[in-house]
Amino acid sequence: MKRGTQILLLILFSIIILGGSTFIIFEVLGGGFFYRSDTVTEQKGGGYSGQTSNSTVNSYNGQKSDQSTTVSPLSEDTGIIYIGDSRFVGMNDVCHIDSNSNRFVVAKVGQGLSWLKREGLPQAQQIVSSNPSLHHFKYVICLGVNDLADIEGYKEVYRQLSQDHDLTLVSVGPVGNYPGLSNVDIESFNQQLKDLCSECSIPYIDDYTVLTTEGYQTQDGLHYKDAVYQRIYQILQQQVEGITSWENTGENN
Repeated sequence: MKRGTQILLLILFSIIILGGSTFIIFEVLGGGFFYRSDTVTEQKGGGYSGQTSNSTVNSYNGQKSDQSTTVSPLSEDTGIIYIGDSRFVGMNDVCHIDSNSNRFVVAKVGQGLSWLKREGLPQAQQIVSSNPSLHHFKYVICLGVNDLADIEGYKEVYRQLSQDHDLTLVSVGPVGNYPGLSNVDIESFNQQLKDLCSECSIPYIDDYTVLTTEGYQTQDGLHYKDAVYQRIYQILQQQVEGITSWENTGENN
């Protein structure tokens, strides 16, 4: 074989070897042709996990799920009015929300839509009128567990309320073994609530998914243990009040 041919073959062989090595290095470093999918995972209502008693449901494991939606800390002249049923009563009993000068709780055991229209909203308006030093108010409402069938009525009230109020809606939390209530019905209610929030650009806090993901305990199938109320308020603090760190919240009771 002539020397020129040998040199040419040697050059070609070197190119092949060098090209293969470069390809391997390129792939290891993440190069080459690839498809990238930038997605945002949207949490949806978790399924109903079975329970063995009225008091313990999907036992609380102390693990915190990621909460990526946060807001800036509120100014001192902003008031927050938490409006709800017995679950907000219980949360306030444990977390002492209304001990703060610009945090208020309007809640009553066993109530729902008719109470909201008849008493809840008028009481909230009275709070606004009685606190002129607070120049802005946020309404945070969590109702429906006592009257899930009234979803259309809730939607009508919330749609009107969102037009001239800073409104945030909170999903109905899960239940355990409780007569007349199921998480299937709660998930249906929450989905319609969430759709309304998307339609009207109302902030929506999905604590249902957080609780069914992390685990939760109830006292009687409906009302939560203290640690669960504390966890719910942490979520509200983060997504409504802009607070992202907390002191010791205590152990699950």
